[in-house]
Amino acid sequence: MGTKERLYNQILEAKVGMDGPLWENLIGPDVKDLIQKMLAYEQDKRLTIHGVLSHPWLKVSQLFYSLVIKKIMSYVFIRIIKTNVYCRTVKTARALIFMRLYRI
Repeated sequence: MGTKERLYNQILEAKVGMDGPLWENLIGPDVKDLIQKMLAYEQDKRLTIHGVLSHPWLKVSQLFYSLVIKKIMSYVFIRIIKTNVYCRTVKTARALIFMRLYRI
């Protein structure tokens, strides 16, 4: 049986293999739980969209990403302010030099 046929049969039987180095080393148990519940064969056991969004792993991920986004936005905001202050300072310095050169 070829790889495509084997994959097709696994999909039909709702068999999700979570073995191998990727699943063992990089994917945590909460993510595996979410994936298994999303791909449950029986419809009444499968998560709804509300169930997916309220899953503990997604809640933690949302909190983490919102904190990261806040940090990035504060950094960007500070850089904009510093750049703006620098630009104003440079413009002011150029204006003063111009005024001194032309004795205005």
